[in-house]
Amino acid sequence: MKKKIFKTFSTMLAGMAFIFFGLNFCSAEDLRFIDARENLGYYVDADSVKIKDDKTFNVNLVVIRADINQMELTDVEINHAEKVYTIKSTKTLSYSDRTEISADYKSRTPHSYSDKSLMSEIVIMILYGGE
Repeated sequence: MKKKIFKTFSTMLAGMAFIFFGLNFCSAEDLRFIDARENLGYYVDADSVKIKDDKTFNVNLVVIRADINQMELTDVEINHAEKVYTIKSTKTLSYSDRTEISADYKSRTPHSYSDKSLMSEIVIMILYGGE
């Protein structure tokens, strides 16, 4: 019971921190909430979606971890027809003042995802507006 209350509290904390501290970041992007799991909040920058062809698009994903004052910005290429995604780059920022902590501009190997995964939820949100 205590663990469930802690998870709920952590999720609420991440959401509240995003609302209070994330306003400057959000003013330039159109962040759409996807999910909260434990102490992480997952968002898609709707303005960043770039269609490459009928199967592939790029998008910026944001993962906020307010409990340690960090957020990760990730450029991802998704092939929804083959259910594969590739991380193109990541940046870790201080959540409160947006100073860069680290950056990695190396493309990673592609990963597959299942219909029940968080990546599938993200793809549905992008392609169908979450319906």
